[in-house]
Amino acid sequence: MFLFGHDPFLFPTLSAGLQAFVRSAYGALLLLTLAAALPQARRYFQSERWGGYARSSAWVDAVQNPYVGPWLLAVWVASALCLVFGEFVVLAAGVNLLLCHYLFIRMRWRGVLRGMGAPGFIAFWLGAAVFFLELTARHAPDLQGLALLMVQVDFGSIMISAGLYKLLSGYRAGFGMQLGMVNPEWGYWPAFWRNWPPQHPLFRFLNEMAWSTEVFAGVLMLLPPTRMLGGLAILVSFVFIATQIRLGFLCEMIVVCCLLFVPADSAVDRALVALLPGGHAAFQTGAPLPRRHSAGFTCSCCRSFAPGCSTTRLPTKGCPRRSSGRSIATRI
Repeated sequence: MFLFGHDPFLFPTLSAGLQAFVRSAYGALLLLTLAAALPQARRYFQSERWGGYARSSAWVDAVQNPYVGPWLLAVWVASALCLVFGEFVVLAAGVNLLLCHYLFIRMRWRGVLRGMGAPGFIAFWLGAAVFFLELTARHAPDLQGLALLMVQVDFGSIMISAGLYKLLSGYRAGFGMQLGMVNPEWGYWPAFWRNWPPQHPLFRFLNEMAWSTEVFAGVLMLLPPTRMLGGLAILVSFVFIATQIRLGFLCEMIVVCCLLFVPADSAVDRALVALLPGGHAAFQTGAPLPRRHSAGFTCSCCRSFAPGCSTTRLPTKGCPRRSSGRSIATRI
């Protein structure tokens, strides 16, 4: 009997090919994020004691120094490369998650980098999503639906929170998109937009869309029948933002996050898998998690796997253990 991930209405699905692309795209964007920070590596990644701008403490001094810091960066780059090329995926995703949490979350208010702001937070969040999805895909496939549901609910809640923040912080009053679009330090086309009056209807439209799209799309993400619509709405909005405002690789990572809402074997999924590199990837299923950490596994005589498919089928009769109601985790 399966406990998680086999109700297509409640538990979402994600094809192996699209998940492989999400993992590789995240690894590539993480490499670009680290490369962008390297010119200021001393300021960002070293403590005050060693001439950097991270607040000094016993732990920070021991980690963010000229001797240990470069090795941590090398390990981080190596883990990102493993994610790109699909090698040692679970280990690489776990190491990356620890490093993202340390630099982007734990050090957020302890240094001039400020956790890289929203780009750093999304890099951490997507790193966590990749880790849990890859872990369950390879070692607890019956729990992957639950892991994906957790990821989708969390991302939808983040979008609702971001939209409400924009609503309450001045976007409806005209203080929003245009401030970034006309600022030469932020916008790509300031010479064009600075000729438009701040009260122009287009700016009003963009400000209203900025908060309302995130709120309503976030709600759609929380409802099983409209998950994909919510994801695609955020995807389109951030594709537009990426053409107007410099936000590091935030927009690109959010676009990758939105792909997690495309259900397996849908028309959109089939189109993306056919177009994206590595779209026909299959998981190498490894040893399952210990029984105390996983539920819903069936005995080996009940399992039937097709190459590249995570679907598990149970026979209607003939299983000597099914009638007893027992379920054991076996090596696949």
